[in-house]
Amino acid sequence: MKKSKPMIPRKKPIQARSILVFNEILDSAAHILVAEGIQKLTTNRLAASSGLSIGSVYQYFPNKGSVLVQLHLRAVKLNWSIIETILKKSNETLGSRIDEAIRVFFRHQIATAKLHRAMHDFEFQYRDDPETLILRQSIVKKLEAFFLSERIGSEEECVFKAKFFISTTLALGHELTRQTHQGDAESWANATSKMLLCFLVSGLTNVCGQS
Repeated sequence: MKKSKPMIPRKKPIQARSILVFNEILDSAAHILVAEGIQKLTTNRLAASSGLSIGSVYQYFPNKGSVLVQLHLRAVKLNWSIIETILKKSNETLGSRIDEAIRVFFRHQIATAKLHRAMHDFEFQYRDDPETLILRQSIVKKLEAFFLSERIGSEEECVFKAKFFISTTLALGHELTRQTHQGDAESWANATSKMLLCFLVSGLTNVCGQS
C-alpha cells in the first residue's frame, strides 16, 4: 500500500531568521499560485522565486502539499487573530463586534480570492490535515469561551453556537471567493451578520425583529 506524503514541514522555524525565511517561501508560493498556477509550484520554482537554494526550501517543505497546508494555516491564524481582537473590544456591543468581524473576514476573502481559487482543487490536502483540525478545534474552543462570557446561552448552547458560527462563516467565505467585487463582500457580510446575530442572541433580545 502506498504511503501518503507527509504534509508537515521538515523543520519548524523558531529563530527570527528562520521564521523570516519560512514566510518568504510561503510568500513566493502564494505569488506563483496566483500568477502561474499550482502546476508551476515546484521546489525549483520556489527556490528561484524566493532567492534561496533548493536545499533551503526543501529543509522546510518536503513537498507541494506541505506548502499548501502552511499557506492555509497562516491565513487562518491571521484571520482569527484579527477577529479575536475585534471580539474583545469591550466598549462596543456584541452586535457591532460580530458585524465588524464578519465584514473584515469577508473583505479578506475577496482580497485573497485568486489565491483561494488557485488552491481550491487541492483543498483535500489541507482540509483534513491534523494541524488544520487542531487549529480549528482551538478556535472553536476560544469562540465557545467568548460566547459564554457574553452570556448568550448555556455551556451546551455556546458549544453548538460556536461550531455553527465557524462552519457558516467558513462555508460562505469559501463561496464568496468565487465573487470578484468588493461590493459583493459588503452585501454578503451584511446578510450574514444579521442572520448569525439573530441566531446567537435569539431569546435574549428583539434583534431578530421579534416583538
